[in-house]
Amino acid sequence: MFISRSLKILRAGALALGLGACTTTPASESPAPDLIPSDDAIRTLMQQTHVPGLSIARLSSCQVTSTRHFGVEDVETRAPVTADTAFEAASLTKTVFATLVMSLANEGVLDLDEPLADTFNYARIPNKALYARLTPRLILQHRSGLPNWASDPTDRETWGPIEFNFEPGRQFNYSGEAFQLLQAFVEDQTGKSLDLLFRERYGASLPRTSLSKPLDGMSPAFGHDASGSKQDGRPLKNPPNSGAAFSMTTTADDYAAFLAGLCGNDSLTDEMWTPASPTKSDQVTWALGWGVQTGKTPIIFHWGDNGPFKAFAALEPQSGDGIVFFANGMNGLTLIESLAEPIVGDLDPIIDWLDYGRPADLIEAEPDALAIDRLPADYAHNGGETREPGAIDMIVIHTIGGPLCEAGEIHFADVTGSATFWRDWFFEQDDKSIHYIIGRDGAIAQQRPDLRTAGHVSFHGVRENVNTRSIGIELVNNGDGEDPFPAIQIASTKALVKKLSADYSLGAEDIFSHSDLDPRQLSGCGDNYRRVDPGPLFPMADLKASLAD
Repeated sequence: MFISRSLKILRAGALALGLGACTTTPASESPAPDLIPSDDAIRTLMQQTHVPGLSIARLSSCQVTSTRHFGVEDVETRAPVTADTAFEAASLTKTVFATLVMSLANEGVLDLDEPLADTFNYARIPNKALYARLTPRLILQHRSGLPNWASDPTDRETWGPIEFNFEPGRQFNYSGEAFQLLQAFVEDQTGKSLDLLFRERYGASLPRTSLSKPLDGMSPAFGHDASGSKQDGRPLKNPPNSGAAFSMTTTADDYAAFLAGLCGNDSLTDEMWTPASPTKSDQVTWALGWGVQTGKTPIIFHWGDNGPFKAFAALEPQSGDGIVFFANGMNGLTLIESLAEPIVGDLDPIIDWLDYGRPADLIEAEPDALAIDRLPADYAHNGGETREPGAIDMIVIHTIGGPLCEAGEIHFADVTGSATFWRDWFFEQDDKSIHYIIGRDGAIAQQRPDLRTAGHVSFHGVRENVNTRSIGIELVNNGDGEDPFPAIQIASTKALVKKLSADYSLGAEDIFSHSDLDPRQLSGCGDNYRRVDPGPLFPMADLKASLAD
């Protein structure tokens, strides 16, 4: 408004919230009906789970039938996710490496059951007796006995001795260190780096994929924290060398093409996808580099977790139906239920085994009681003119952030801070005031009592004397039409508007967006831009409908 910005998920038919989606379908294929939730439902899902960007690819009958891209690479730059957005694949890298190892075994370059120690010494493992029992098969099955990580795989300064947690072959124990060991073995046996082996075998078919730094021409996503912000997130990593356990950067399009190439390739998958290593779940077993949800219809899967970068792939081999998705938010793997189950079937065993939760776990309950941080009516800084309750006949919804014109270009900045922070900010302004501010966490702060006017609308061309007859509500948001509103913020807004509507006998027709009242173009930046607050991501229709509940 005043400054530049300084669940079981809803299925098809959910309210559109406008993050924007890009869809591509191979021209030579007629896509099968897309069972993934609608674009609107996915936007809602992303908003509720605080995932800024998402790429999804669908397989049907072993063919890539569609890819869809949602949201933004970075909440500050607002660059949209596209087919050229690079995501960290995290542990999906292991599946590509496992496939490479299986290919080398089929070619006779490696023997899956020959101990590594017969031809290769790994200096980081001091227990040579147990090391002598390690084979490529045990490593791919995650039965090496080695820990997941004993050091930072990207920092050689941290690389010390690796001790066994238990004897090789004894039980399942997921290990990135073991995959890094197998990489060193493969490079020794072939005389080639993993980067070179990947480029030789997969470079042409996976043109947007790299095992080290992203390829030229790719646009790196930024990894966001659990609230969907950059505060505790990080940029996409650029490891100087490949890491078989973690380092791949790719796109949903590329990885889906890789998965489609495996589908029906029995010479590789007959052995690679055969369950062999039981886990703590009686319905999740490990094969060679891949997980298998067992049952009447087995499902092949793997997940990736590099902190704020999350990835998931699942394939039902009998039908050839599958899904791949990449997310740039900490909560990305809560999306498995809503995105993957409509394609490959029930995934409860996998979801429970991974233990990342479901969307419903993140959707905050609507508050039972409306808690408002109020001020005394005679507070020294309140100001405004007194009025009678009958004078109030409108509520206006704003966002704190809004456009500025700088050097002939529209500019936005991030809006952060709590509701009470912005209340203090309004107190310092001579010509701006508001009745209520609602933070991203749902907290409500009152800056001006209802029965005093506030200066929150500066243009009165659509309705006369708006400030004398209205109550203004500011939402902490960037105001660019692309910054999602957390579910708890929307819940608090509904609760407050419902109370005010009851107090002053208002109906849905009396609730306005700021942009409804101020149609002016932004001066100095052409004649095509005007304010949008609260914008297309705010569920105004739902808010109005809630007044009838």
